[in-house]
Amino acid sequence: MPFIMKQKQMLLVAGKYSIFTRLAGKGSLLSLFLLIVTTLSLRTGYAQQTALSCSMTPVPMVNGGGTFTASFTANGTNTGLSSWLSGLTNTVPRVIDNDLANAAVGTIVVGGSLTLNVTDNANTYSAGNYAGFLIGSGLLNLSALGSITVTTLNDGVVQETMPGSSLLAASSSLISGAYEVGFYTNKPYDQLRLTISSTLGAGVYNVYYAFMRGTGSCSAGPVPDCNTNTLLSFSTHPVVAQSGITGAVAVTAVSNLSNIVDASTSTAASISTVASVAGTAFVSVKNTVADYPAGYFVGFDIQNSSLISLSALSAFTLVTYLDGVQQQTFSGSSLLVGAALLSSSGRQTVGAVTSEPFDEARLIVNNQALVGVDLGVTQVFDVIINSLCPGTIAPNQSYRIAQPEFPAVINSTRTGFDGAVGGNGTIETPENLIDNNPDNYATISVLAGAASKGSISILDAKDVFPAGTGVGFNLSSLSGLLEADLFNSITIETWLDGTLQESQSSNSLLNLTVLGPIFGSGSGDFNAGFVASQPFDEVRISVGSLASVANTVRIYGAFASTDISLPVSFGPVSAFIKDGNLTVNWETLTENNCKEYQVEASVDGKVWKAIYTTPSKAENGNATSPIQYSFTQSFSGLALASIGLMALLAIPLIRIRFLKGMLMLVFLVAVGVSCNKNRDEVNTGGDSSLYIRIAQYDKDGQVHYSKVVKAVKQP
Repeated sequence: MPFIMKQKQMLLVAGKYSIFTRLAGKGSLLSLFLLIVTTLSLRTGYAQQTALSCSMTPVPMVNGGGTFTASFTANGTNTGLSSWLSGLTNTVPRVIDNDLANAAVGTIVVGGSLTLNVTDNANTYSAGNYAGFLIGSGLLNLSALGSITVTTLNDGVVQETMPGSSLLAASSSLISGAYEVGFYTNKPYDQLRLTISSTLGAGVYNVYYAFMRGTGSCSAGPVPDCNTNTLLSFSTHPVVAQSGITGAVAVTAVSNLSNIVDASTSTAASISTVASVAGTAFVSVKNTVADYPAGYFVGFDIQNSSLISLSALSAFTLVTYLDGVQQQTFSGSSLLVGAALLSSSGRQTVGAVTSEPFDEARLIVNNQALVGVDLGVTQVFDVIINSLCPGTIAPNQSYRIAQPEFPAVINSTRTGFDGAVGGNGTIETPENLIDNNPDNYATISVLAGAASKGSISILDAKDVFPAGTGVGFNLSSLSGLLEADLFNSITIETWLDGTLQESQSSNSLLNLTVLGPIFGSGSGDFNAGFVASQPFDEVRISVGSLASVANTVRIYGAFASTDISLPVSFGPVSAFIKDGNLTVNWETLTENNCKEYQVEASVDGKVWKAIYTTPSKAENGNATSPIQYSFTQSFSGLALASIGLMALLAIPLIRIRFLKGMLMLVFLVAVGVSCNKNRDEVNTGGDSSLYIRIAQYDKDGQVHYSKVVKAVKQP
């Protein structure tokens, strides 16, 4: 069930007085009797009530059609100088006239107070409406409502009284500097009362009109599609936005609140904070008709320059509510990052997967949560819900772990830099990894010599991938690293229900593209990963530093493949050079239909030469337990082979006979020199490298490769 309709009290429209009263003659005993009976029935709660039709914007209680009338009182206490006068003019009637910009002007003196009543003498309104006043004042703001009280009455009897600390407030989209101040009613009413005290000191308050928002006949809104971000806008959902502030209001503000619930993805509310001043600000969005069930993702689409480092999430808290009762709180690392609505915009959807139903979500910004970081302005564009649904995991298929195929989110608990914050590098646009565009990418850049690793973790909120699944990331190096060097700087982990399952790095990682198709191979150069031996619901990549240059890796997405058939499962592969000899060791964990192995070498990681061949040790080419292999060769012989390889590869490309002859002569001279050198003098020299990989050949002729490793020079 996508959401649950609230049970609201929605009664038919009716006047306060029975039709029988109007039929009786004036002054008759019957008329008097019926009037008394009707009045008593009203007092005891049997009156029919008006259910306002659905309205997501305030409906002013003004005399546009003669429906509303106003009665008012004004009094000053102690000094008696508080008043509704402007000069000698009583301004109270302005609150119910047709000019919505025409305000009743209340002047408060120290020790004084003002009261304003707006009464409908024809209708009683059902509980559940949002009711209040539009007020503007230099003394009033979202954090300073202590001087305001809003009360509902029915036939002159007080029903509910809400002090400033319990009132909701929102910036007006119609009148600059004014606030809609009110609350959701729980009892029927026919009168709204505004009381203003001198708590904030002497000053002037402009009261433009009383208003109501009806919830009657509001639809719950469309059912969200699975694993797809859905905007909660008032054009399609019965939602209202609220905001509030604590602390110094001169430097903390919420503006353009209505932009959060409009239908545009390009307009935003702004939360402005200053790090040196204590305080918080919040915005919230509430569905007035429907509840959302547990298991939904809910979040806010925000933009803040500090969020280029996900450590800034500690400044944000998400709280869910149901019928005004707090349900769950998510803050800092417990927040998740959803797919951005507008890719490459620098925006992120920050939220959480709920385990309790809710009808309201609140985003709180704490401007002092990060030491030495000024959050400045946070733009809040929209509130998002996402009905997370399980994906389909079928045999012999490859998947990108992203929306909408899977309920994927960025787990910020395991995303960011480990260790000390700052000075390690940057993580940019991680939300791109879970959107529906495989060409979008995230970037992890780690400074040279940094002690920390940068990580991004993708969580599937509903699915568990089985053991035997190929898992990893499609990526490329912007630092120009070859496969061996790149993989040496990467660690890939799998997790299940928050528990680490497996961690593979360096020699244990494979370029899984050679074993099968990975969602079209992606836009990167490598599909780095491994075949999981345990089930998982989360995969994480960590990028470490290099000694002399920044390590920048572009990541296009995470993959899971059930279409990887491993004829061999490689264990560790290593190579080292010592005393003029090259030694290569490798281990196979399992073998299936294997014929033989070849050791291949390369001086550039691109052009490879087979330098050794050995048959499989497995009986009939099949094994389910580890088998060790080793190979040692004089490095002088290897150098000869490498030189010969380069020369022979180049000869067919040369058309001039003379040059062919010269190159062949160089080749023969090189061979002779190599053969006469002492083996201790033949090496790769200087900073040159030698790369090694193992090629496994099936009995049917197919070939599969191990991870590439660099031969280590030992003294």
